[in-house]
Amino acid sequence: MTEEDQDSRCARENLLICGTNWLGDSVMSMPAVQALKEQDRARPITILVKKHLVPLWVLHPDVDAVIPIRPGPWGTAWAIGAVRAGRFDRACVLSHSVRAALVPFLARVPMRTGTRGRHRSWLLNRVVSPPAEPWNVHQSFEYMKVAGVEAFERPLPRLELPPKIVDECRTRLAERAERDGSGGTDDQRPWVGVIPGAARGQSKRWPVESFTRLGRSLAEKVRCPIMVFGTRAERSICAEVAGACGSTAVDLSAQTTLPELAAFLSFCRVVVANDSGGMHLAAAAGARVVGLFGATDPAVTGPLGKSHCVLQADGVRGARAIGRRSRAGEESLARLDPDRVFDAVRELLS
Repeated sequence: MTEEDQDSRCARENLLICGTNWLGDSVMSMPAVQALKEQDRARPITILVKKHLVPLWVLHPDVDAVIPIRPGPWGTAWAIGAVRAGRFDRACVLSHSVRAALVPFLARVPMRTGTRGRHRSWLLNRVVSPPAEPWNVHQSFEYMKVAGVEAFERPLPRLELPPKIVDECRTRLAERAERDGSGGTDDQRPWVGVIPGAARGQSKRWPVESFTRLGRSLAEKVRCPIMVFGTRAERSICAEVAGACGSTAVDLSAQTTLPELAAFLSFCRVVVANDSGGMHLAAAAGARVVGLFGATDPAVTGPLGKSHCVLQADGVRGARAIGRRSRAGEESLARLDPDRVFDAVRELLS
C-alpha cells in the first residue's frame, strides 16, 4: 500500500445510519444509503436498526454491518456500547424517534445529523429542515437530505436474495403444486401476489370484501395462481382472501421470514397491496405493484420505480400521514372499485 493510499484510508469516514422503525420507511431510505455508498465505495456503512428489521438490511449489498437495537433500557444501553466501540465519525439519524438520536449522542459520535422534532434537537449538532412543501416531496428525498446527498431521481432500492433461500422457496411452491395443482414458479401462468393487511391498521386497508372480489375475478378471468401474504395477526383475513381465490391460491400468511417473503414476492409478476411495508418490499424484490391508497398521499409514500400502478378513489386529496383509526382513510379506500383494480392488474400482467 502506498503512502497516499494509507492517508486516504486513515481519512475515510466511518458512517453510522440510524435506520427507521418501519419496513416501508426502511425500503424508502435505501436510495439514501445507496447514494452515500456511491460517493465512496470503500467507505464502511453500518445500520443501527430495530431487531426485527435486521434481516432486511442484511440483504442490502451496500451495508457492511448491522447493529440491532433491542427493546427497553438494556437494549438501548447495549446499542450505545456497540456504537461507541465502532468509533464512528458521523451518524445520519433517519428515524424521527428520540432514541435513534440518543444512542449516537451518548456513544459520543462527533457529527450527528437529523430532523428536529419530539424535543430531540439538542441531541443533534446538525439539524436538517423539512422540505418547504412536504406534502408533495417523496419520503426517499427527505432521507437523502438528512444523509447529505443530492439526487434528481430516486435510485431503485437494491436487495440481494441468497440463492439458498430462493431455491428453498421455489421448492416449497413446487411441493405445494404437486399436492394440489396450484402451479409452481416455472408454470407458464404468472403469479399474482396479494397483501391484504397493513401495519397501520384499518385506515390503510382496502376492505376484505374488495380483496375477495378481486381474487374471484383473477381466478375466473385470468386463471393465474395467487399467493396471499400477511402477518400472524392478519391470518384470518388472508385465509378469507385465499379462499375466494380458489384452489390455485397459496396462503403464506405467518409462514415466512422476511428474506423468504422477499423471495416469494420476487416470483410474482404483479403484487396488489395497500400502502404498506409489504408494498415497498414487493417493489424492491422486483415485482410490479398495484398500490392501493386511501387518505395517504402516493406522491409521498408511493412505491419506488416506474413500472407500478397507484390507485386512489376519485376526488381524494391524500394527507402526509393519518391515524390508525381514520374514518376518512377507511371511506376513501371503500370507494376504490375492485373492477378498477382488476383492470390495473391485467394491464400490468400483459
